[in-house]
Amino acid sequence: MALLKRAFIQSRRRLTVRSDDSDALHILSRVYLAQADTKHAALSAALSYRTDPTNALPLVTLARCHLVAGDAAAASRIAQRAVDEGATYANEILAQVALKTAGGSQREVAVDFERLRGRVTPGGRLAYLGCAVDAAAAWQNLKSVQADRGRKLVDKVKETGRGLGS
Repeated sequence: MALLKRAFIQSRRRLTVRSDDSDALHILSRVYLAQADTKHAALSAALSYRTDPTNALPLVTLARCHLVAGDAAAASRIAQRAVDEGATYANEILAQVALKTAGGSQREVAVDFERLRGRVTPGGRLAYLGCAVDAAAAWQNLKSVQADRGRKLVDKVKETGRGLGS
């Protein structure tokens, strides 16, 4: 919660300096969405996109707002526009809409869901979600670093000819 509060305060501060700060408006919209305030989230996301129509990421947030509010048709339409403008993470929203509105068999729904999710590029995911650490990869990296440090310590002890207790 402290992170959301800090993001809210910093965004508001930036907007007092420059009311057309698209990034601050988008951050604000995501804070509102995280607090389930879809009305203010949608307004902020739409304003963010209007102030910088070259950045399609606010459209992803706007599509998420409509999805949360239960308007799958609007969510789908806006997410498709975001995809068309280069925000591949919006395919995640399209996948969720497909899941909610599916009429086929479970297998067909699952295939469609995974097909749409597969269209999200790593860069698109990173652009929208930011840096997300893969816990398993981080753990393996930590184990590797620690094992390497252990080997270096053993080699140093062998090199000096002294034991650890000496």
